[in-house]
Amino acid sequence: MAQILIVFGTTQGQTRKIAEVIAEEMRSMQHVVDFFESSLISPNINLEKYDAIVVGASVHAGGYQKSIKNWVKKNAFALRNKKAAFFSVCLGILENDEKVRSKERKYVQDFLLENNWKPQKTAMFAGALPYSKYNWLVKYWMKRISKKAGGDTDTSHDYEYTNWNEVGNFALEFSQLLINSTLLDHQSRVGEDHLLKT
Repeated sequence: MAQILIVFGTTQGQTRKIAEVIAEEMRSMQHVVDFFESSLISPNINLEKYDAIVVGASVHAGGYQKSIKNWVKKNAFALRNKKAAFFSVCLGILENDEKVRSKERKYVQDFLLENNWKPQKTAMFAGALPYSKYNWLVKYWMKRISKKAGGDTDTSHDYEYTNWNEVGNFALEFSQLLINSTLLDHQSRVGEDHLLKT
């Protein structure tokens, strides 16, 4: 059992939904999970008490939320010294155009490089088109983008594209990585104790 912190940035709420599913999956595996939005998390949170940290953000207007970028930058040292995972939420990965998909991957690469952070696990999940939550200007642009990509353009409906099986697998695989790491650490300590006694 590990103590895990999940911190996420969200604009329309889909990243929160994904983070909630990850948290529930991890809790079902007996992990203790704390869950915070990056714009609301206390600046004095004690990261030392966590065995692992999961960070999530969504791509909007060519980048991630300012609050998550600031949080990761401020806590980059702690993130580099913990078991960690990062997930990115975007619509571009649904497109058949490899240039668009490559651009979405570059957001992840640049973000991690910028913070000199190499999490043990990363993932990209498709997000949603919640037309009902957009103002008229955002709705107009998102409809144009969706049309160009061959997506849904009926603005009287909201659309969710997240593959929840992929989200569940991400949580399961990262949890398994933590379990394996804990077992290896335990075996290493047992081996060291045995050497000291002989």
